[in-house]
Amino acid sequence: MLISLLSLFGRQKQSGVDRQAEADRLSRDALRDSLQELNDTARSISKELLRASNEHDPQTRSKRNWERSGTLAVWAAAFVGACAIFQSSRDSESQRKLTFEEQRPWIYAVFSPSDRIFWNQSGGLTIPVTFVLRNTGKIPAQFVEVVAEAHTSPHFYKSGGFDIAAEQSRACKSAMDHFDPSHNSEASVFPGMILPIGINPGIPKEEWTDYSQNGFGPGLFIYGCIVYQVSKGEPLGTTGFAFTIDRIDQSRPGVFALPSDPTLVPQNELSIHLWPDGSLWQAR
Repeated sequence: MLISLLSLFGRQKQSGVDRQAEADRLSRDALRDSLQELNDTARSISKELLRASNEHDPQTRSKRNWERSGTLAVWAAAFVGACAIFQSSRDSESQRKLTFEEQRPWIYAVFSPSDRIFWNQSGGLTIPVTFVLRNTGKIPAQFVEVVAEAHTSPHFYKSGGFDIAAEQSRACKSAMDHFDPSHNSEASVFPGMILPIGINPGIPKEEWTDYSQNGFGPGLFIYGCIVYQVSKGEPLGTTGFAFTIDRIDQSRPGVFALPSDPTLVPQNELSIHLWPDGSLWQAR
C-alpha cells in the first residue's frame, strides 16, 4: 500500500513539475520570438531611414513619412509586447516560488536518549539518540538526512569561543555542501507522518577524560542539521538543532552534570535539553 502511495505521489508530483516546466518553456519561447521580432523591426527602421535620407522629392518624402510612421508604430507595439511577456515570465517565476514556499515540507524533530552512553572500540564515547521527525508541511520531504556532531564545552573554548550557534551553522553548511540524495533514497517523511531515526554521534576519549574533574565530566553538546529535498534538483530544506546531554536524579529534583564515567548512568536518567542559540526551528 505504501509503495502504491509513493508511486501515485511520484506521478502526480512529476506531472505538476512537467506542467510548470512546459509553461515556463512557452513563456521563454514567446519572449524570444518577440525580441526577435523587435530586432527585425529595428533593422527595417534603419533601412527606411537610410532610404528616406536619399529622397528629396516632397511627394515621395510625404509618402515615406507615412511608411516610417507605420513602421515606428509596429516597432512600438513589438516593444510593448516584449515588455509584457518579460513581466509575465517574471510573475510566473515569482508565483512558482510562492507556491513552493506555501506547499513545501517543514521538518521538525524531538529528541530522546535511545540507550546508555558507551565506550566504543576506538576508546571514545558514543551517545545513542533517537530523532523523531515530523513533517508539518503539505508535501513529502525526501532524501532526509540527519547530520550530527558531538563535543564537550572545552572544545568550543579551544576553538575560539563558546558559540554553539556558529558551530551549528558550520555543521549545517557542511551537510548541505556534501548532501547526496542517492545516500538517502529511502528516507521520506510524509505530511503528518512521524519517523524515528537513530543516530550515534561520538567524541574522542581524550576530549572527555582530559577535562573530567572531581568525579564529573565536562558539558556534553550535540548539534547539527536535518537536510531534505522535495525532489532531486529542488532547493534544500534544513532544520538546525543543538542540545545538551545531562543527568537527572530520580531521588532529588534538578539537572546534574554527567559523572566522569557517563556509561554508569542508566538510560532513564539521561536528559536532553535544547540549547536555544543553536536550535533553528524555523526550517530554511
